[in-house]
Amino acid sequence: MEPKIWEIAIVNPNLIKISGDLNFKTVAAAKVNGEKLLDSISNAKIDLSEVKRIDSSCLSFLMSLLRYAKAKHKVLEFINLPSRLINLSRVSGVDEILPIGKT
Repeated sequence: MEPKIWEIAIVNPNLIKISGDLNFKTVAAAKVNGEKLLDSISNAKIDLSEVKRIDSSCLSFLMSLLRYAKAKHKVLEFINLPSRLINLSRVSGVDEILPIGKT
């Protein structure tokens, strides 16, 4: 069993923090955990300031969390995205879809 190289946790009632690597090796488990956390809160900001390594699957992960939240009538906002993730979202054309906040 590989050591866990990412973490997702509720920091306060309206803030979820994700840290570590979000790539094809980790997003499936992160999605399951993220959905469980979303079930336990109403609306949330998701802080990505401590995300280190990403690939295109990270965008799919964020989109899946957004779809899940919308299906549960919850509002999400992604904050503190790493610059590489912002650039990837622009190139992929999803920057207009993702609710990206400043802080």
